[in-house]
Amino acid sequence: MEEKAQTYTVSQMTKLCGVTRKTLFYYDRIGLLVPKDRVGPQSRKIYDEGMLKRLQKIIELQACGLKNREIAQLLEDKDSLSVIRTALVRAMEEEQTARMHIEKLNALIEVFEKGDR
Repeated sequence: MEEKAQTYTVSQMTKLCGVTRKTLFYYDRIGLLVPKDRVGPQSRKIYDEGMLKRLQKIIELQACGLKNREIAQLLEDKDSLSVIRTALVRAMEEEQTARMHIEKLNALIEVFEKGDR
């Protein structure tokens, strides 16, 4: 007897992965996470185990600072190393900018503490 594959509704996916319904609908619209099926009179979206894992991977990659288009490229296995290197360069540039802001804010604090504003 064949075992039925596990499926998930939008509500279940949001609870399991900590994303909003709006996020899932957006991912569907941009093609990042398209439901396996739509059922019932209201065309409820249904996801499978592979899509749950894909969503978890999307969340993990976003936590690394990757943009949705970069994530799509990685998930499609298109020039993955190049995508990751580009994201790393961007993160390093953002870090440098943040360090400059920190230095300027520290200098501004000193000015305010001395009362020289």
